[in-house]
Amino acid sequence: MEAEITHINPSTELTKVPRGSKLFKWDKVQDKAFQEIKKLISKNTMLIFPDFNKVFEIHTDASDYQLGSVISQDKKPIAFYSNKLTVT
Repeated sequence: MEAEITHINPSTELTKVPRGSKLFKWDKVQDKAFQEIKKLISKNTMLIFPDFNKVFEIHTDASDYQLGSVISQDKKPIAFYSNKLTVT
């Protein structure tokens, strides 16, 4: 499951705006990222319903730019969370 979490990285290419610019530019890099994301989400990643009689596993990852986590049971995902951080 950890390997699949790293695949969300292409989404950062879709939200980049060059410094000093207010315009978003769709180029080959963004198109490649979009196509990769479409391919990844079309895979059969089925979420399961939680069983409150079993142990929950929480996997988290954080950087200066993004937070992510997965809640799972028996190595099957129940929920995903991802949030890109912004400077305020």
